[in-house]
Amino acid sequence: SYRTQGYIYTKITIIEQYDRVNKVINFVFNIFDGDRAHIETIVFRGNTKTKSYVLDRELRIWEGEVFNIARINLSKNRLNRLGYFKTVNMDIRPSSEEGLVDLIYTVEPQRTGMISFGGGYGTLSGFTVFTEVTENNFLGRGYRLSARGEYGQRAREIRISFSSGYLGRRIPLFYKISAGIRWAKIQTTPLYDRNKDG
Repeated sequence: SYRTQGYIYTKITIIEQYDRVNKVINFVFNIFDGDRAHIETIVFRGNTKTKSYVLDRELRIWEGEVFNIARINLSKNRLNRLGYFKTVNMDIRPSSEEGLVDLIYTVEPQRTGMISFGGGYGTLSGFTVFTEVTENNFLGRGYRLSARGEYGQRAREIRISFSSGYLGRRIPLFYKISAGIRWAKIQTTPLYDRNKDG
């Protein structure tokens, strides 16, 4: 379509032509493409926590490129999928001169942390309770950090996990680092005393 190729100033004029002999109306479409628009500036508004580079790396269109509505909407959807914002809105505004536009993404942050509790009983582990704290946007850098503590009759555990979908700021590579410590009571089963001599 025209808007995926930068022609946002296209003007279409429709001329009706009457054919009285054949009783037909013909429509002639005069299309004036105009100049292709380019992106001058991309602005994020409402972002109070997440670092700018975390948002930048989700974009699929950049400053200086030809306007492409499909890639602009894809960028908006990728920002939504991060899960860091309640809403993501996009606005297109004229820029410093004709043929240039600014993209304005307005975001509304939401909570990215979660605390969960639980418990249960198992024949081997006995009664167990646990709590887990998770932050999906640690330090506003897109890191996922979680800490889990478990307390049971026969075992106790503390585990910390750290993961990210990017190595550094830009390299798309998922990695996860986990460390923990566990204490467990060793349950021994006495051997059968056949001779009853202890």
